[in-house]
Amino acid sequence: MQKSFAGNIEQADIYFQQQQYKLALGEYITLADGGNARAFYQLGAIYYNGFGVDQSETKALVWFALAAEHDFENSVEIVNDLLSGVPATDKEKLLAIIAQFKKAYGKQGIQDKYFPQINEANLSEKIVYSNGKQLDAFYITTDEGFIEDDDSEVAFDDEIYDSEGFSETETFKKSSVLENFKNRPYMLVVDYDIAPDGSRRNFNPVQVIGNPNKGILDLSYSNSLKPTFKGKSVNFVHRSYLGVANYGSSEIRRELSFLYSRVTRYVRKLADSEIPEEQYQHAAALMYFTWLKREEGQVEALLKSSSNGGYIPAQFEYGLLLYREQKDIKLAVELISKAAQQGFTQAQYRLGRLILDSPWIMNDEKRALFWLELAAEEAHVGAALKASEVKLLSKNKQLLDVSGAIELLDKLTEEEAENPEYLYLQALAHNNMRPRKLSVAVTYIREAIELGDDRGWDISLWENTLKGWTSGGSVTIVEMATDD
Repeated sequence: MQKSFAGNIEQADIYFQQQQYKLALGEYITLADGGNARAFYQLGAIYYNGFGVDQSETKALVWFALAAEHDFENSVEIVNDLLSGVPATDKEKLLAIIAQFKKAYGKQGIQDKYFPQINEANLSEKIVYSNGKQLDAFYITTDEGFIEDDDSEVAFDDEIYDSEGFSETETFKKSSVLENFKNRPYMLVVDYDIAPDGSRRNFNPVQVIGNPNKGILDLSYSNSLKPTFKGKSVNFVHRSYLGVANYGSSEIRRELSFLYSRVTRYVRKLADSEIPEEQYQHAAALMYFTWLKREEGQVEALLKSSSNGGYIPAQFEYGLLLYREQKDIKLAVELISKAAQQGFTQAQYRLGRLILDSPWIMNDEKRALFWLELAAEEAHVGAALKASEVKLLSKNKQLLDVSGAIELLDKLTEEEAENPEYLYLQALAHNNMRPRKLSVAVTYIREAIELGDDRGWDISLWENTLKGWTSGGSVTIVEMATDD
């Protein structure tokens, strides 16, 4: 698997600040392979000053020139200064070297190699439900999975609030008390994919208080209306609010007063901040705690400002919001791409899925697989599943990789044994491996069909696959045991 984009710009900067230049160099080079302008600039500085490497103005000039293509900081001025003292004959050679590097690392080269291409012809069309209605403007809000509790005043541990603020993945810490009381109220804000059959898959909790497992399970058994585009069922991404996330302000004040007071106090502290990270925290609070007062467009404005300030989680969240609400698809894809380029795992997964599934993007399995593998490397379950699917079913023979798919699937936890999609992919992998293990494949696909049917998934393809493997499905596992 390629390692491009897998670097972490923050970690690279830490290494640089700690004068661990060799470690910083490795991270920056990894990021440079994906066109990261800051990485270009820092590599220029490393080679210009000879930090941990042999000093080289030529190499410094090349990296600064790549940064200048993005107009990053004062890179244009640096390039002009470095070139000003170079004789004409040498300058021509240097410009030729820079041009060569731009083919691999320049904007257009990176765009053509990794990033999505917009399908301009479809931008005027929208995804709607199968009944023709527009998708909800402000996500899905649902009470599914919420369990009433007569003792709700002690349901939340007073220490679960993380006073340091809202992280991009989890604002509140799980309480050990709540882990032991599964019937207590909980709060969950969760993103997921809606498949063409309307099933909800690949759940990614973005805000959790307490134990939301039953809520996620209930949600997975409750299908959405089918998203459609020009009359054809398609994939889409959505967000649900479960449990206490559905409380109104009066309920929160009455039953969870400590939560109400702490969150409102924290939001007041952030209200006038112009720091990008704090603007994101403010937007996150308003998004996750729907009972907070907000002005129309306030969340979007905060995310936009934070995103423009370069805060990576805000770039992803703002892009995702624009995409879900279908307000500005081009900008949405650009922002998600930026976050993915900076090594943000959720953005890498989402970008891979968009390149595979979005009707507004030219679908490209090779580009999609690149991003999905990067997210899978960071233990993203949905990315591992989708990357495995591409490796097993791609129309591009160069992407078929049974052993690679098996490796990804084997890294997943035992919890996925209840996921019909995981079982189906295991079935394909065992059928396609050499030597083929058909009996194992049949066992997996039968389990996938049973669990998928329980959840209301469209399992017709799986059933037809099973029939093809077993002469109509009548061959038993015992009869095929010699295939192992």
